[in-house]
Amino acid sequence: MEDSTGYLIYIINQRMYGFLKEKFEAEGVNVIEAWILLEVLNGVETVTELKKRLKADMAVIQRSCDRLEKQNYLVRAVDPYDKRIKKLSLTEEGRMLRQRLSKYSKEVNKRAFEEMSLTDKNSLHQLLLKVYKSSFFSNYRIETPG
Repeated sequence: MEDSTGYLIYIINQRMYGFLKEKFEAEGVNVIEAWILLEVLNGVETVTELKKRLKADMAVIQRSCDRLEKQNYLVRAVDPYDKRIKKLSLTEEGRMLRQRLSKYSKEVNKRAFEEMSLTDKNSLHQLLLKVYKSSFFSNYRIETPG
């Protein structure tokens, strides 16, 4: 199977995901909740925007936001201009958690690719980006846990 590029990508993904899952769960969140914290930190303001950005099921996103809010990492406030919309923001605890989660993400990337030169890492990134942006993948949503 090592001669199959798709299989190698799958195995690498599973191992990196496993590392992050273990670290994130030790912090009390799952991977989708970590993605949500990152997206909100990066300016995503509504659940609808999260759905588009993460290409995930709305029910999963709502449940994850509920959990993050109960844990005091996330706040949903009614938009003063449109009462139907709830704006998302991180609490101070949420920002601190996001910093810790970001360290784990950097660690897994560093450890997974430490034996590659910077040129090789950049080339790999560009090639994977080309695959990611191909029309083949435009109709498929990301499978999320939960």
